[in-house]
Amino acid sequence: MTFLDSSTGDGRIFSGEWISGSGEMYDAVEPATGKTLARVGSATPADVDKAVERATRAQREWAARPYPDRAAVLRNAARLFEEHRREIETGLVRESGAGRPWAAHQVSGGGLEECHEAAALAGAPYGEGRRSGQ
Repeated sequence: MTFLDSSTGDGRIFSGEWISGSGEMYDAVEPATGKTLARVGSATPADVDKAVERATRAQREWAARPYPDRAAVLRNAARLFEEHRREIETGLVRESGAGRPWAAHQVSGGGLEECHEAAALAGAPYGEGRRSGQ
């Protein structure tokens, strides 16, 4: 099994867990080849409302977790981006039709680095912080 196993979400939507969406199914097509990558579910406005409710509850639970726990989750996400970098890049290229340099930037700057930064911010005090020398 690969990290990005397309059968995990085949025909479903993600709303905190993989579920069947109430909308129509469609094919996710690789722009370069026209090949179907996966059969994808879609959400209706009611699905989105349920997802917002779940996300609101999850955010409160997340915020209540101690800093070391939140930072550890984010550092683990960064580790997974690093460990599966090539596979994620390839998935982005196939799904979007973009070039590998764009995909590499999305993984490094858009995922990996942001997870490290967010892990550090989990322990930052609330309010506005000023850097020294400003």
